[in-house]
Amino acid sequence: MNSLQQQDIEQQARDWLVKLESSELSAEQEDLFIAWLGESDAHGIAFQQAEQTWQLMHEAKKSVTTETQGEKVISLAKQRGRLTAKERNTKSQSGNSIARLVMSLAATVLLSFMALFWGQEAWWTLTADHFTATGQTQQRTLPDGSVITLNTHSAIKLHFSENERLVELLSGEIYVDVYSDKTRPFVVEAGAMRVTALGTEFNVKKNAGNTPTVVVTEHKVKVENTQKNAAELVLQEGQQVKLETQYNRFSNVQNVDIQQTQGWLQKKLIFENELFGNVVNELRRYTKKQIIIRNSNIEQLRVTGVVQLDDPIAALRSLTEQLNLSFNTATPYVILIDKG
Repeated sequence: MNSLQQQDIEQQARDWLVKLESSELSAEQEDLFIAWLGESDAHGIAFQQAEQTWQLMHEAKKSVTTETQGEKVISLAKQRGRLTAKERNTKSQSGNSIARLVMSLAATVLLSFMALFWGQEAWWTLTADHFTATGQTQQRTLPDGSVITLNTHSAIKLHFSENERLVELLSGEIYVDVYSDKTRPFVVEAGAMRVTALGTEFNVKKNAGNTPTVVVTEHKVKVENTQKNAAELVLQEGQQVKLETQYNRFSNVQNVDIQQTQGWLQKKLIFENELFGNVVNELRRYTKKQIIIRNSNIEQLRVTGVVQLDDPIAALRSLTEQLNLSFNTATPYVILIDKG
């Protein structure tokens, strides 16, 4: 087995582990996972190593975010009034604080190193409340009854309080069906974009270039730029706006085809006279394979059609055939597209 094959097996092991951690597998997925494990001893070894690394990451997280047992006892004693003021001051300045600081710093370094090795998905599992792996979509019911659907490679963190329901979109794309609660506004933050529901359903996307986009599918929303005072607008059903981060301003409001923008909810992408380069960028979100367009002129070709997301590579191959382009698998991880 060469190094590239080994790297591929290790990546497959990490992918399976992320899927297992992010949600329950379907019966079909379980069968595929078991079959993958049985294909080779190398698969089992790689998965075991991935699990060990995963456990280390979560142990490191506990060191950063949780109290020591001693601190918990002291905290409980304070609540019960069993410590004098002098004892409270003494305990708060004890050597435990220094030891915990050192442990936290070491754990933070370890987490950073592991996140760099494992990639962004692993980091999300330590910070996000809900997340999806590449190619996976997932629907979650929030504590307030609202329903959120996460698109591929997406992650969210919840900040719910008595006064507000805040969802932080760390990356990717979500569709929100808001449960009405007039006492607590429902807000989604994506970078500097803050979206407040004034109705029920909308879509928020935060791409790799950190350009947040919101599409309203039912009723309306208020959109704000948190980095620019008084920069806000109200979007109506069927409207879309982007926050152009580079210029710190909103784009022009556009009227869009809701069925087209929300096709991903039915595991398909719908394009009408779209640039081929943009289509490929969307498909890249659904696969770990590297897709390389070798001629920039190809990106300017126009595409109209429906792309099924169950097999993004097969969909890409079909598109290249329609455009008379060449489709070559250079390695198991790299696809080259060129003029035919």
